[in-house]
Amino acid sequence: MPFRTTNDSLHQRGDAVTLDFLIPAGTYIDENMTIGDVVRIRFAKPKGRLSKVARSISENIPLKYRLVGTIAIYLFWTFLFLVFFRIFTWIRYVGALSLSFLAGAIVYFFMPDLVLGRADDAVFCGWAIAFVIMIRWYSKRMAFKH
Repeated sequence: MPFRTTNDSLHQRGDAVTLDFLIPAGTYIDENMTIGDVVRIRFAKPKGRLSKVARSISENIPLKYRLVGTIAIYLFWTFLFLVFFRIFTWIRYVGALSLSFLAGAIVYFFMPDLVLGRADDAVFCGWAIAFVIMIRWYSKRMAFKH
């Protein structure tokens, strides 16, 4: 369906709900655009200023430095959680390390980072879950032996 004629007819009838909320700011909608095209344009744009700043910075940094920075940020959050768990709880080192890997991955998932996309977030979350599963399996195996 063409977007502009549909939206104009909704305005002429005086409907309470129109398609104006789909129009991104500063975007010209011509007569040939469909509703699907406008929706794709609307959701393809970055959401906030922080995402735009992260994208502009990320595009100027070489890939290997972005990867090193990404790993450093993840390990920084993991270290902070490890320190927190060891100081304020009675969790042993292995338990604190596995929980800190998981908590660091969750925090990293929700923060803007240097590598655009969700691949790095999935790798860190997958690593944390695999580490927790490996530690649980190893502890059950050692308990079974004794």
